[in-house]
Amino acid sequence: MIQLILSLAALLAPADAVTRGTVWVRAGDRTSGAGFVVDAERRLVVTARHVVGDRETVEVFFRAPAFPGHHRDAYLSRRTDLRASGRCVTGTVIAKGTAADLALVKLESLPADVTAIPLAEAGPAMGDACRCVGHRHDGGELWLRTDGVVRQVGELRAGYDWAGVKLGVGTAEVYAQLPIDVGDSGAAVVNARGEVIGLVSALAGRAPATTIVVAADEIRKLLGSVQKATPKDDIPRVVRATVWVRPEATDGRFAGVLFSWDDGLILTSASAVGREERVNVVFPMFRDGKFLAEEAEYASRAGLHVAGHLQPAAVMHVDRERDLALLKVAFVPATSKPIHLAGWDPKVGEKILAVSHPVGVELHWLLSAGTVRGAGKVVLHPDRPEKAPAVGCFTLQLPHQGNCSGGPVVNAENELISVLAAKEGPRQELAYTVNIEQRRKFMTGAHDLVRPYLVGHYLEMARKYRLISAELAKEPIKAGLAREPHDFRLHMERMLATLTDDAIRTELAQLRYTPKTAAEFGALGRVHRRVGDTHKAREAFDAALKLDPKSAAALTGRASLGELADAEPDLKAAALIDPAHADIYRVRASKLPRTTDDERQAVIDELTRLLELDPYDATARADRAGLWTRRKEFKKAETEFAYLTELSPGDAKFWIWLAEARLSQGKRPAAATVLETAFRLDRKQRPRIYSVVRAHAQELLNDDPQDAARVLAWLRLVADRIPMNKDVHTWLVDETMTDAERVAKALERLGGGQK
Repeated sequence: MIQLILSLAALLAPADAVTRGTVWVRAGDRTSGAGFVVDAERRLVVTARHVVGDRETVEVFFRAPAFPGHHRDAYLSRRTDLRASGRCVTGTVIAKGTAADLALVKLESLPADVTAIPLAEAGPAMGDACRCVGHRHDGGELWLRTDGVVRQVGELRAGYDWAGVKLGVGTAEVYAQLPIDVGDSGAAVVNARGEVIGLVSALAGRAPATTIVVAADEIRKLLGSVQKATPKDDIPRVVRATVWVRPEATDGRFAGVLFSWDDGLILTSASAVGREERVNVVFPMFRDGKFLAEEAEYASRAGLHVAGHLQPAAVMHVDRERDLALLKVAFVPATSKPIHLAGWDPKVGEKILAVSHPVGVELHWLLSAGTVRGAGKVVLHPDRPEKAPAVGCFTLQLPHQGNCSGGPVVNAENELISVLAAKEGPRQELAYTVNIEQRRKFMTGAHDLVRPYLVGHYLEMARKYRLISAELAKEPIKAGLAREPHDFRLHMERMLATLTDDAIRTELAQLRYTPKTAAEFGALGRVHRRVGDTHKAREAFDAALKLDPKSAAALTGRASLGELADAEPDLKAAALIDPAHADIYRVRASKLPRTTDDERQAVIDELTRLLELDPYDATARADRAGLWTRRKEFKKAETEFAYLTELSPGDAKFWIWLAEARLSQGKRPAAATVLETAFRLDRKQRPRIYSVVRAHAQELLNDDPQDAARVLAWLRLVADRIPMNKDVHTWLVDETMTDAERVAKALERLGGGQK
């Protein structure tokens, strides 16, 4: 009984400074260890090099007082809560020991109650008591204390082996009698005064109960090397982290910044994204190590896409009162690195840096320096400032243009405070950015779609991801099923997102779960419709409507299965329930006749309403463009296809269609340029491109059979941009033949479909 009381007292006792300063380091799902805060001001943690391995970032947990028992499963299952409270943060590996088993990690933030564990000024002596706090793998609890004594101190010449790697050659080490195990690596070994005498590295081979501890002097060397070897990069990291948001915008040049909260997350202003759910983002480019700032280098959207520097971004969260927005991209070029979030506000008078893309200059990624002039509450809402509340902000002495908002504002340590708001001061040398508290409140609002925990969150996250990448959209579905393995809607979404029709049919045949809600029946109906089983799809939609007669989704789902006359009552009912349900117009447009111009106009009207609700439906937009082409409204078709090339700059077929729309208006040079882009994007489209070239040449001949020179000029224009058979090039410049002969031979070869 006495032992039990003592154990409970130890459990409930407040953690000492060593325990609070000890962290749990996770380098992926398979490798973890300990570490400790060595510099609180700079948010530096030391751990073992073999714990972080080759990873650039790690996940760092601090002891949470609210978790009695401190079981590792509790920490893993409640990551979202721990992230929100600052007890789980991302750390970036900024240095590693060349010989010593050490790694230095920079954290994005540090809990207020955590202080650094000081390094001992004097080395230990044999027989000194020592202890460590670690996370041995053979127990469920974390932050376990281990006590021991120092056995010997000295410098290793041959080093020691760990997992086939030689460590510690020529380094100062401490041998300690400490019964450590896997998971304790990286823990601080402290003396009786709580000062660090070293770091747990490995068991000493054959010597029983002996642990090799990297001496504190080696930790000092690593810290000193970081201070002395501050990287002198020609390009400040804040510039590398800055992106260009919505490069196609005509009313401004907006910026955004990658930050280290999660992979591919970008903070920008609400003004930069407007009402869009999807925007394009351009990452800075380099050539032979040289930063490319010239606007001309970023003129080709297709070229940027091929290089990986133009990426679509999903708008995850928007807060207009704080003029902030959060974006997600599927891919970040290796030349762009995120920056860390600042943990505290700058002081008035403190120096700051910002990056933006000012209008009126030919260069992008302009760095500006300034100071914090004041702090207070300011109205930032870009749309209705007269009705919006004031929020906590800093007034900055900084050159700024309101239509170039979204660029990062960083402190002297290159940490992100926030981004430039669109609000302009009474003169250009004033700018505004929200304070840390307001930035954190914004992040809290974004949690549901960045750190989801409910099924609805995962489904909405997948919907947003689908706007930019079908492959990326699989991730939240997978994560949702890991959390809720029996959720029916998630399983239906998984089928639609990842399986072939045959695989779906197999799983449906083995399905033993009976849906219980209208949403579940609707999900089942969509899956049956996907594989062409209209009978079962109709049964599922009927069942959904029995449970919820006002389900617009089920009504439109059932309407999609029949002819227009049968579908119209359901579509009208759905429109009365929810006129903003996009599928109403999508289904009706798919069933209307398209024979006459009047009928085509009716379909265009339905597609127009659909695109007002879902502007990123490329299929509907291409359909509308095709109808305008059939109505000979080529200018409207050209505008539509141009928009499609912005939505999907890497899809060659959209560029080919744009070229055809331009040729229909006689815009031959512009069409040739677009065909060149299509060829660069996808050389497999060469036969289709040649077909377009030949068709237009034939149209010119039909228009005036005597004017072969005009046809020849068109063929030469294209041949200068797109590789063709050598014979074609030879014939086009052969002065021994007439224009008509040259045209005839070239068209004959083009018509053969060159390889």
